Order: sequence, then C-alpha cells, then structure tokens
Amino acid sequence: IHFVRQSLIQLRCTLLDPTQRDSPENIIKNLGVEGVLSLDWITMLSKILSGAERVVRAVIEGESVLIHCSDGWDRTPQLTSTAQLLLDSYYRTIKGFNILIEKEWVSIGHKFGTRCGINDDDQRPNYFDKQRSPIFVQWLDCVHQIVSQHEDKFEFKVDLLAFFVHHVDSSRFGDFFYDCEKDREEN
Repeated sequence: IHFVRQSLIQLRCTLLDPTQRDSPENIIKNLGVEGVLSLDWITMLSKILSGAERVVRAVIEGESVLIHCSDGWDRTPQLTSTAQLLLDSYYRTIKGFNILIEKEWVSIGHKFGTRCGINDDDQRPNYFDKQRSPIFVQWLDCVHQIVSQHEDKFEFKVDLLAFFVHHVDSSRFGDFFYDCEKDREEN
C-alpha cells in the first residue's frame, strides 16, 4: 500500500512539475516510451492487467481460479473485478459496472475508509494516514486503460471513471466512507 501511494506521488510530480511549462500530455510525449514505462505507477498497472489476463485465460480454458492476495481487500478486488470486466460484457454497461464495484469492492470489504484516510469524526480525508493508499483509484486507472483501447466495447466512457475518482475523496457517497458493511449500516 505504501508503494502504491508513493508511485502515485511520483506520477503526479512528473506530470504536474511546476518547473515544466508543458501540458501533462506533452510531458508524457517527451518522456518517451522508456520514460513512461519507468514510472512505478505504470509498472503496477501493467502487473494488474497482466494478472487479470492470466485469470481470464485460465477461465476461458476451463480452469478453476482462486484469487486471494495477502489481506484480500487490495489486490484481490483489483484482479477479480478486472477479470470480470474482461470476461463479461454486462460489467461493461453502466449498471453492470456499478454492480461490479458494489460486489467486488464495497460488499467484499475493501477498506475504503482506511485507504481513503477518512476520519470517522468528520468523514474528511486524512492525507497523512499511513494506511492511506489509492488502491481503488489504481484499479480505475486500469479500467481507464482498457476503455481507452476498446471504447466500442463499453457503454460508458472515461468520464464515469473520472466521476468515481473524484467522489472517492469527496465525502458525497457513504459507500466510500467505511471499511465494511457493518460500519456502513451502523453509520
């Protein structure tokens, strides 16, 4: 989780460097393929997408697949939800995508409150919390990569992903405040 947080900081510093007068698009262009691929955030996206591809291939070949990462609430939903998005066109609809997030992230117990650094008292992000990590945002970026390459296969566009990225920290929706269903129900 710490590496994910640091890699996003590295990406932001690269793209939003105040000494650069170029747009983020031009900065990426100037970095070249090797420069972009050297960014830790991109490396992690590649690993998630490669892992999901392995899952998809196994399922297509009729193999059973068990996915469980160390704790089960960070890498696990990244892989399972990406694989399902690739395997089932229903999850590429707006309704299906929302259901996918509900079942693979919210209901399964992704620690939104902890990973977003939500303070229980006022439900605002605590940017200094050491458990804060953009795991869900990282997954949304994976989805962004897929949607960008296969727009015709999705009912939604990248605007929906940007909506989710914004509202993970906006404190507008209670689904992103808590770490589990029990906490959501009690609050």
